[in-house]
Amino acid sequence: MKRTIKIQPINIPGQDAPIILETIESDLFYLKAKKKVAETLKGYNQDEFVFYSKSKNIVVHEDDRVSKLFSNKDQNEIELYLTSDLIKKVVSGGQGGGQFFQVAQQVMGQQQSKDNKLENEIRELKSENFKIQNNAKIEQIELNGQIAELQEQIVELKNDQKSIKKWYDEKVKQEEEQRAEIIQKYKDMINANNNLKNEMMQKDNQIEELQYQLKAVEAEKKFNEDQYRRENEMGRQKSTIVNDSQITEIKRESENFKRLYQEEQFERKKDKEQMILFQKQCQEFKNKLQQKSEELNQARSIAEQEIANLKEQLKTLEEKCEQQKETISQLKKDVTDQTNKYMKIQRQQSEAEAELSLQIKTVNKLKEEAKEQLQEIERKDQIIRDIKNTKDAQLNKMNKSEEEKQDRINQLENDLKKTKEELRRTKDNLSLEIQQKAADIIKLQKELSNLNEQSNLNMQKANQEIQKLFNQLDKEKDKLRIEENKRVQLAKRIKENALRKVGDGKIISPTEAVFRNMSNPFEFSKNENIMTNDWTAQVELIKVDTNKAIESLTKLQEPNISQFVNREPLGNWQIKRSLGINGDGTKRKGFLMQVVNSDGDRFTHQIFLVKELVGFERIVTLEKALYVAQNLLIAKVLAEHFQEKIQKAASEKPPCKFAYKEPFLLQTEGNYYIAERLIKGTFTKFNGEGDSMDKDQKVTSYFNAFSLFTYYATQKMLMVSNIQGNFDGAEFILYDPIVSSPEGIMGDEDLAEPHILQFQDNYKENPKTYGKNYLTSLGIKI
Repeated sequence: MKRTIKIQPINIPGQDAPIILETIESDLFYLKAKKKVAETLKGYNQDEFVFYSKSKNIVVHEDDRVSKLFSNKDQNEIELYLTSDLIKKVVSGGQGGGQFFQVAQQVMGQQQSKDNKLENEIRELKSENFKIQNNAKIEQIELNGQIAELQEQIVELKNDQKSIKKWYDEKVKQEEEQRAEIIQKYKDMINANNNLKNEMMQKDNQIEELQYQLKAVEAEKKFNEDQYRRENEMGRQKSTIVNDSQITEIKRESENFKRLYQEEQFERKKDKEQMILFQKQCQEFKNKLQQKSEELNQARSIAEQEIANLKEQLKTLEEKCEQQKETISQLKKDVTDQTNKYMKIQRQQSEAEAELSLQIKTVNKLKEEAKEQLQEIERKDQIIRDIKNTKDAQLNKMNKSEEEKQDRINQLENDLKKTKEELRRTKDNLSLEIQQKAADIIKLQKELSNLNEQSNLNMQKANQEIQKLFNQLDKEKDKLRIEENKRVQLAKRIKENALRKVGDGKIISPTEAVFRNMSNPFEFSKNENIMTNDWTAQVELIKVDTNKAIESLTKLQEPNISQFVNREPLGNWQIKRSLGINGDGTKRKGFLMQVVNSDGDRFTHQIFLVKELVGFERIVTLEKALYVAQNLLIAKVLAEHFQEKIQKAASEKPPCKFAYKEPFLLQTEGNYYIAERLIKGTFTKFNGEGDSMDKDQKVTSYFNAFSLFTYYATQKMLMVSNIQGNFDGAEFILYDPIVSSPEGIMGDEDLAEPHILQFQDNYKENPKTYGKNYLTSLGIKI
């Protein structure tokens, strides 16, 4: 509620009219009144103003509110005095001197209460400062403990780093030993090979010697037969003159000759069998030698590749270790900086405490001076009271020495003004210093708190880095184990991959087989010769994050397309599936399927081809299902990337649009299946052996350019070929791509490096047919 207060000046020259002040009951009166009076009374010191409430007979203090100054709502007058005038009145003892003396006493009591309050505040500040010092010491002890723990963790981290380095050194040593063992095995195989060669040369020499002996035996046999024949003829001629004893002797010799001849025939047959056996052994030795040589070359290439990979991994791990060392060094540097900063703050706090102690001494000194001045004022007040008690004598004396009295009064007024001014300045200085010290203390507390937080953050970061190191170590171990398994599987797959031996000339895809062998696959369910069964399957559409996949494929990363796959649920379908194989491909088999019912009838009555990869007829995990679909997904991403590049770079309009559609993932009875939707139209194969004769040459050139683009866009890591599909009136819908890599790592359909090199040779022989103009516009030179 508003209240109008009249401030009545008392004995103030030039101001008799009251000063009107508008305020409310809850306001602090002193400050507002002091400001209002100062605006009205120019040239007066504000510290001279004394406000007196006649209603309550009290001097107004700074913390008195308006409601406290009046007994009732009707009273609204406050008297205004000047301190100098009060002293004059008290000293002179004039009219109203008793009231003036009372006012002066209250003013001095107010000043004394202010001093006491100031002293209590100083005492409280001392106590608070002492508490802050104790808290700072406690926090310092805790921080020292945290720093010690952090240093222990750093030592443990160094030990862990040493153990990691030791582990890697041992791993390198093991790899070197394995490499030395492989080299030794290679040398042993070379020695064995040389020994086998020497044995084969010896066997060849033996064979030549046996052949020579065989010829000699045959010549001897012929000579013996001729000799026997001549002897018979001579015997017949002399039979008339030979006696019985000679005939008997001739018969005996003839029998002996026959026996020798039979023995010679037996030996000759035996030698021939031994020669045949020896030839077989030589051939077996040659085959074994060739097989061992191939195995040795393969093992050598695999071992060299493994050694190169391990060296690269070791180099990567060493770089990571160096980075971790730098991180640990930076953490140690940060801890040292924080410790230095904390020591600096401690020094600043000590300096601030010393300065505060000095200021407290100054305040005590000023208090002593103020106390002495108050004692002087009391003494003067006692003199005034004594003068008042002996009023008549004093009046006579003052009448005699009016000038001396006036000088004394002026001197007292000046002393009082000086004292009040000094007290005011002392108070202001103390307030400022106390505020400054409080701000410094708050600042120090904040800095200490920030230091503790920073130390905690550093501890957390150190723990996180340590945990991260251990996690990275576990990941690297898992990666090494996975890579080892992959190398084993890769070597096995390369060894067992039959397609690499036959080339792409004999590759037939299931979609190609369906369109070439069936007149109307879209009416298969009406064919009485095709047996079907009914299924209920949970279906999802397999989509790929194109941007992430392209970034991975074009930056020499592992071609693992499954990590960018998103699956869109399509609900449950009622389907009719062929029991027999409708598309008998080289490595994939196709089974026709018709959708009887689907959620929202979006795909109802449409025809699909369920595709099975040989060796993956029964798929129970999502990972294997995505492996079966990986070629189509990779080709889809690269096809979009190629057409986007062509639209921006090529000066001429491309002859067509083309796309690989997303495959469908079917899950039924615990098994997964991959299916593609068939599109009506003429089926055309554009590259690879067995391509269509009626194909458009411009479109063929465009698709050949796409195949070569995939090889160079993936940094010579992959190439998409076997381009084939149907034209739906707007674009070509393509099926069953083959993705090849130089190392043959893309599965059983990978045609490997010979296929890629053949494709490049074909380009060099006929660049126009293989899309030179499109590749040139893309900046690709072959």
